[in-house]
Amino acid sequence: MKNCNRFIRNSDLPEAMRIRDENGWIQKYPHQTSLGNHWNRGEALLKWVFALRNFGIGESGKKVIDLGTNNGCVPHVVADWGNEAIAMDYINPDYPPPPSSCEMLVADAFAWLPTLEEESLDVVFDICAVHLFDITHDERDISLNISPGLPIETVPLAPSPNPSIV
Repeated sequence: MKNCNRFIRNSDLPEAMRIRDENGWIQKYPHQTSLGNHWNRGEALLKWVFALRNFGIGESGKKVIDLGTNNGCVPHVVADWGNEAIAMDYINPDYPPPPSSCEMLVADAFAWLPTLEEESLDVVFDICAVHLFDITHDERDISLNISPGLPIETVPLAPSPNPSIV
């Protein structure tokens, strides 16, 4: 996974597991769900490690938000590296989030993001947001909140099979 500017594949699983295990993320940031710990599920492991590798393992000093996080681990890992991290979702988490310095926020991104100062975010993660936000909003540009030239980390997923669930 040295070149993160490509689709991730099942063949990346051994490298993702190595990075997860070297960093002790299963123990530090447990992610419990009705399906078990997602650090042990290939699809979650690949997208989380891919996002963390793109961000820069150990990178600090940034203001970061993860949209549609539920009780996901990425913003908690990033917060503990020394970043101001916000984990935002439209719904309350089903299970407790992992312990960290990350701020948890239950809000609608379309309503909350415009309240921020322009160019105040350094990185926006959008790993699972595609199926967790209120779909009654029209498309709006959140780019005014992002510092110029800084990345938006995305892992596109298929839309929710039941769009009425937000």
